[in-house]
Amino acid sequence: MNSTRRYALTLGPVIIIAVAYTVSFTKPSQAERVHAARLSAAGNRFAHERALREQSLLKQCGHTADSLSPKLPASCRIVLRPPFVIAGDCDEDVLERAYRETILPISNALWRTYFDHRPIVPITIVLLSNDEAYHDVARRLDGNTVRSYDGYYQRSARRMVLNISTGTGTLAHELCHALAEFDCPEMPEWFDEGLASLHEETAFTDDGLQLVGQPNWRLRLLPDAIRSGELPTVQQLLTRQAFRSHGEGLSYAHAQALCLYLQDRGLLAAYYRKLKANVRNDPRGVKTLYELLGHSSCEPLEREFVAWVKRQRP
Repeated sequence: MNSTRRYALTLGPVIIIAVAYTVSFTKPSQAERVHAARLSAAGNRFAHERALREQSLLKQCGHTADSLSPKLPASCRIVLRPPFVIAGDCDEDVLERAYRETILPISNALWRTYFDHRPIVPITIVLLSNDEAYHDVARRLDGNTVRSYDGYYQRSARRMVLNISTGTGTLAHELCHALAEFDCPEMPEWFDEGLASLHEETAFTDDGLQLVGQPNWRLRLLPDAIRSGELPTVQQLLTRQAFRSHGEGLSYAHAQALCLYLQDRGLLAAYYRKLKANVRNDPRGVKTLYELLGHSSCEPLEREFVAWVKRQRP
């Protein structure tokens, strides 16, 4: 090996390291310092604004709790977990467990999968331990004396009242309504009820990050309706104005099944985001649905959907 090559092999790596070190630790230019300062200022401003929003929401939750407390039975307790004001006829540790084990995981999964915008004002959740307490509190808060369901969401007050002795399905249903209102207030009613009904029976994915809707008792209504010819077409479901008119139960089952059908094909979240983006031009989500499924009309979708329903085992 000649001396020139020996010097190159010996000194080359040293020179490369020295150059890299020099480049890495070169004093930043004025433009780089200004850019870094702007990024830092923006980060500080974002953190400050977020802290102010959180403080404001906590304060609003406190006001909501103060207003709610005199209207509830003396046995009720309240905890604040912004954006939620959680009340119930039980100890605070039970309310905390309901938040930690049910409300928060469901909310996080819905935000992760569907909803981009989180509540900026309080949502009240009142959990009652039995039917008698449920009817009593419904009457106290909203003047409701008869309820055929185990819970409801009062949109004007952003308040849920629930009989949790029957399980958490109604809580998930109403929570879906409450969170959807902040993300897509123009959501068509059929999808609002279909998505909420889908989450009455759910299972978390293995990583615990997402919810997968499961068939429940509602799906059992559809096969008989298909055989008797009473099931409206998908087009009729999407375009009917009076969702809660005669045959309300079948409407809920139909909307839930359509959401389940889209979920089964891995398209439910994609449909929701397209629906939200197009809601001004396609307020019922009809055109959006056909385009997502690659159809130009309702007939192919109707055939596929009915065939899918017939294969289900609710």
